[in-house]
Amino acid sequence: MRPTQAVGSTGSRSPCRSCDLTLPLQCGNDVTQPSAMVALGKLRRERVLLAEYEAQVKGERVLQAWFTAETLECPLLTLRYHLKEVEEGAQALLLGASLASTACSRPPSLPPLYSAWVACCSLRQPWLWGSFSCLSRNGKLYDELKYLLPLGKQVGMYCRLYRTVERFRRAELLGAAKPGGEFLIRFARVEPPAKKCAFSVTKDGTPVKVQRTLFSESYYTLAMNERWRVTEETRYQNEAVEMLDRIVYWVRVDSSELSWTRFSRTHKAEDLAVPTMLLHLVDQLQEEDEEMSKKYAELEDWGVQRILKHLQAIEAGRYLLQDAQREGDTQLRDQVIDKFLLLPFHSGWDAEHGGFYSFRDVDNWVPHRVEWSARLWWPHCEVMVAFLMGYSETGDPALLKIFIQVSEYSFRQFRDLVYREWYGYLIEDGRVGLSIKGGLYKGCYYNPQCMAMCEQILGALLQRTEDSK
Repeated sequence: MRPTQAVGSTGSRSPCRSCDLTLPLQCGNDVTQPSAMVALGKLRRERVLLAEYEAQVKGERVLQAWFTAETLECPLLTLRYHLKEVEEGAQALLLGASLASTACSRPPSLPPLYSAWVACCSLRQPWLWGSFSCLSRNGKLYDELKYLLPLGKQVGMYCRLYRTVERFRRAELLGAAKPGGEFLIRFARVEPPAKKCAFSVTKDGTPVKVQRTLFSESYYTLAMNERWRVTEETRYQNEAVEMLDRIVYWVRVDSSELSWTRFSRTHKAEDLAVPTMLLHLVDQLQEEDEEMSKKYAELEDWGVQRILKHLQAIEAGRYLLQDAQREGDTQLRDQVIDKFLLLPFHSGWDAEHGGFYSFRDVDNWVPHRVEWSARLWWPHCEVMVAFLMGYSETGDPALLKIFIQVSEYSFRQFRDLVYREWYGYLIEDGRVGLSIKGGLYKGCYYNPQCMAMCEQILGALLQRTEDSK
């Protein structure tokens, strides 16, 4: 459903003379204002539209929407709506969206639509605590294995929403994270006390598959740190620190436990994902923790320098932007925006069909990966966060324009308007390639993280606009 058009609006789609953004309603901008502030200032002048929309979208129906609700033309408008206007009826927006992608405990306030996402989880049976992630389009379970990447992400995200977003400070959300965290502690490691974690386990925790990567361990670390932050139980923080220290040992000292084979006579290559993941974990553990900031300061510098050796990657750019912001390093900020945001955007965006290619060859040859032309949900989430963060740091309206462009594509193509939540995998022309809502990698992480971070950044921008009056 679309919101009713505001009274007096012509409905034309002419570009605003000031901000050069094509919007569904006339801006009424004062062209003497900075163009980026005009785009945000417009949001405050759409009270009639917001009032009508609020009358149309009530209670449980808001739970079924992302931060754009049903208005595809102007994501900022609906972000503004959810940021400032939604009250009691929309308090579970992100919770509903996140629960829709994982089988987890169902809070009593969720609508019947989410009854398909219930977990096989019982506090009286610890071996059933871990959530399933392999869910079909309408939420039916199609694989009873438990995959530890989405499980670690889910536990961490529930805790983070609980502690950082006031409207999600709900006992049922924290309660849904507890059994997952305990399952990870008890069953994630293949041969305790060794730290190597499984990739997948049976429903009762028996290891099935182990990968030669460090990502199960990385999201185990994230989950444990978030559990510590909401419970203040030191055993969780001990688990997080011990696991991160072991990951660092594997990466920088001895990787034999991961079964990585190093060939001394071949060219030296380094996976961008490894330093990016380490920088993400350092950022997680350092948050408002002076002791951890000192402990991992050198590792943070190491990760930044390793990432800067690579050509481009928007996800890595987001973490570098956070580092530049924390350090007040404007030179690094500008370098990251040029090299890790704008360059990959212009080379990776499909001008014909829209959306990002999964892989592009730097010399424009066909990539080796057969899924190179697919559209994946998580890079689009990362792009939205990165460009909005870049705009917040620089005030460059070009970055805001790209944020809107990517948002329009993402909410138009990835959202399932029938069963809700997001598809994860599209083919090149934007049609659905896989209709599943959860799998080995897709779970409750990138979508709610993107929504929450965009809401936070926009809130700060809008407050900055108010303060500047």
